[in-house]
Amino acid sequence: MSPIEGVVATLSMVMFVSFLVEGLVEFFLGEPFNQIKKLKPYKWLLMYASGAFGIVLAILYGFDLVATLGVFFGGNVSASLAGKVVTGLALGRGSGYLHDLLARALGERGSLYTLLEGVKGESEESWSDSTDSSSEPDPLSG
Repeated sequence: MSPIEGVVATLSMVMFVSFLVEGLVEFFLGEPFNQIKKLKPYKWLLMYASGAFGIVLAILYGFDLVATLGVFFGGNVSASLAGKVVTGLALGRGSGYLHDLLARALGERGSLYTLLEGVKGESEESWSDSTDSSSEPDPLSG
């Protein structure tokens, strides 16, 4: 797996986990806070619960967007606890926030979808470059 493929895989997993964090916090805490009258004044705590859940998952899974984006932009940034905490806070904010953040960070390189398409194209090109036209024909191609 090339470094850029590793970055794309990590970003994809981070987006998926942020979607899960957002949904699970809303499911387990959001509805009770909406339905139970005594909890409504404390609904602002959901934001902090979501952030804490995101931090725990980022640390457990080893997600560090700072280091990941450093690899993407050609830097030499190693993963750190601070990067994991920042990533966890972003996870806690939810998938919409994280998508906007990544779109800004990727800038002209485009969205995560565009990045995935680029990696797919690079993988296909590198595979076709590695095949030798003088080799025996593929028996499965008919």
